[in-house]
Amino acid sequence: MKKKWTSIWVSLALAASSGAYAQAAKRPYIHDMNQPFDKYTWVTTHNSYNTWFSPLPSQLLGVRAQLDSGVRGLGFDIHEVGGRVYACHGSCLAGGKPLSEYFNESVMPFLTKEPYAVLTIFLEDYVSRTALQRELSRIPGLGRITFKPNTWNTTTWPTLRQMVDANQRIVFFDVQKPENAGDYSLPDGTATILAGNAGTTENHWEMGKTIFEHDWSCKRRWSGIPLAPSPVAFAGKTWTRPFVMNHFHGGAESSHSGYDNRYDVLGARVDGTCKAEAKRAPNYLVIDHFEKGDAFELAGVLMQGGIVLYEGNNASQNVVCGIPGRMAANFSFNQSDRRGCENDEARSATIENVPAGTIFQLYDSPSASGNDDYFSVKVVRDLTGRKVTIPSFERSYMNEDVVVLAGRRNGLDGKVSYARVIVPTTAKHAGTPPP
Repeated sequence: MKKKWTSIWVSLALAASSGAYAQAAKRPYIHDMNQPFDKYTWVTTHNSYNTWFSPLPSQLLGVRAQLDSGVRGLGFDIHEVGGRVYACHGSCLAGGKPLSEYFNESVMPFLTKEPYAVLTIFLEDYVSRTALQRELSRIPGLGRITFKPNTWNTTTWPTLRQMVDANQRIVFFDVQKPENAGDYSLPDGTATILAGNAGTTENHWEMGKTIFEHDWSCKRRWSGIPLAPSPVAFAGKTWTRPFVMNHFHGGAESSHSGYDNRYDVLGARVDGTCKAEAKRAPNYLVIDHFEKGDAFELAGVLMQGGIVLYEGNNASQNVVCGIPGRMAANFSFNQSDRRGCENDEARSATIENVPAGTIFQLYDSPSASGNDDYFSVKVVRDLTGRKVTIPSFERSYMNEDVVVLAGRRNGLDGKVSYARVIVPTTAKHAGTPPP
């Protein structure tokens, strides 16, 4: 046994002394495509189109930029204007664009570029079925790519890999007009739109009219449809309804979204009132100003497990950031894409839901030099469904869950500038898409 522990200490020391050799993992942090579709958590933008023609836009970046950044759920309010279907907020008098233009300029080109991506489109629909039919007909290729439940003979949602292989990569939900759900015959095939209240469950769409109100409760949107797992209302299907967690105000304000979307604020609602009602993690995190805060990293840790860094010792005070744990990564907290990790803040951590063999390393040096303070922890017992606390980065120890090596010079607590994730070399992720 002593020889085994000595070997682990040596391997940790050697790994910690090596330089940087990778990069930050790619959002949206999909490490395994072989899970049923309702086992993922997708960052989703509220009013995805509302970026420029509103005094209080819900998003600052356009639809294509959202998708390129890792967003996989989009929301469009649609209204009829002169026989066309426009995406606009409340009234189209202030401006707007036909729905087909968003698809032809952003959605369809993105799916061509990213062949492993699956998108969900939520329609808040105020149009006639006839107008919607005409507008969808203006989107070349749409009939060949939408998700069609009646083509699947499975007891659960198909896996992400199966949906990609079948080229059913756009899931449509109409959350406003269930009568507009159904099949639409298009020039290149049949597009299917699913009724939101038949295929999902949602909490109430608003946590306050203004940014000065915060209703952290998680009330259901539709009476009679619980947030807890229940079957879809698709003919012949017993699949579980995905949980759509709405987390935004009636009036958006970009600087405040940085607070609402913080790891600890959003995470507290996910793990608190919403988990109490839904009995699970959300499948869609619907937010304003998606680039503010830490929604991607929270979603990544929900799916992969990982390490969560804290400002105080013993996992106290505010969360600094979360780092998903099943994809190799290296990044400096000084670089522009630091994944929400503030430099020189972290003093402790928790590790959760990762397999044995996972290694997390932290450095004082922004270039991951082992000549300054460093910290390396190896998970030696599977942590699926469990969490361990690392009270400080300045003490070496071992227990039945982890082996910790602290290379101490001046002390690392409050001085972390670099993080590395090393995944087990024996891990097999056959469903992982190419980088």
